[in-house]
Amino acid sequence: MALALYSQSTTAKPMSPPQKAISGPVEIAGFPDPNILAAKGSGFYAFANERHIKGKNVTVPVAHSGQVDTDWKLVNGSVLENLPEWVKDSDTVIGSPDVSQLSNGKYVMYFSVARDEPKPEQPQPTKYQKRSTLHKEPGKQGKPKENRQHCIGIAYSSHPAGPYVPTDQPFHCTTGENSDDLINPKSVNLNSSRYLLYKNDSSADAAKTSRLLLQEVDQNEGKSHVGKPFDLIHPYPQEKTGQNGTKTSDHRTDGHAIFQNPATQQYVLVYVTGEPKTGGYQIDYATSATLTGKFEHQGTILQTGDYSGTAITSPGSPQFMNGNPTTMLFTSEQGSTKHRQLFVAHLKFDGQKVELDG
Repeated sequence: MALALYSQSTTAKPMSPPQKAISGPVEIAGFPDPNILAAKGSGFYAFANERHIKGKNVTVPVAHSGQVDTDWKLVNGSVLENLPEWVKDSDTVIGSPDVSQLSNGKYVMYFSVARDEPKPEQPQPTKYQKRSTLHKEPGKQGKPKENRQHCIGIAYSSHPAGPYVPTDQPFHCTTGENSDDLINPKSVNLNSSRYLLYKNDSSADAAKTSRLLLQEVDQNEGKSHVGKPFDLIHPYPQEKTGQNGTKTSDHRTDGHAIFQNPATQQYVLVYVTGEPKTGGYQIDYATSATLTGKFEHQGTILQTGDYSGTAITSPGSPQFMNGNPTTMLFTSEQGSTKHRQLFVAHLKFDGQKVELDG
């Protein structure tokens, strides 16, 4: 299961017995925010955003380990060797790779990508308009302005470490002047149905427009849309008053996961909120009686602080392994370089309240 959103059995070695509420750090081949898959019979795989490794650009690097909290080793090469044909920008960076296993046994990777798309062609100018362009100042005509289009792509493989082959068309793309972000796709398998949970916001004002969407997809291939996406949550109000007296919100939604509370059977949406420029990330949670209903913010699970001698700074990227809601993987900034490393947190449930266990 990827990110504890898709439950499956695994013969990988069990994690080390918990000694306290938070343990770590775990170094995974220098990956800042890896997405982790527990693959049946073959251990754990960590997938990362495109990066330079040993002087070479690796589109989607991957690391492997027999157990999640130690002995991670980098796998040579990229698991997504060829970009899809619909990515027209050669400088495009592949981000947020999420891998899970389908009901047909194959592995599906969802990923984020941005590309340059030209504006729709304008109507042909009249004879008068053609004549008028002859008198324009040099350098004023130029190339047509382009919009930045954000997409979620899909690729498939018969093995968790790839190679993955992308589809001829993207799963979903944004269009228009707002240059909306469409990132962090996460596979969700609940109630015998498969979903894709992803973030959508406007780059111009993410703190106000950030939201999490849940799109049902087909079980067999995970690429056909079933109905329209559900809007789960918007940033909860947290206003700050500036020097001029104006109030602004600095919160947005980010890295996310969904599971059912074992005590109440309510649905729990765990997500990151805060302002990345100030290092103010924290892991919050919201609840809903139904999977597709509006989720109401309930509180904070983890924020910057000292937890029994373990220093945590700007925690993010919450993940849950094998459908177990009591064990949360997350990342935290470490040292002066602010390099992000993996930690393990143990959770408990008191009614609908979610908190650290220890």
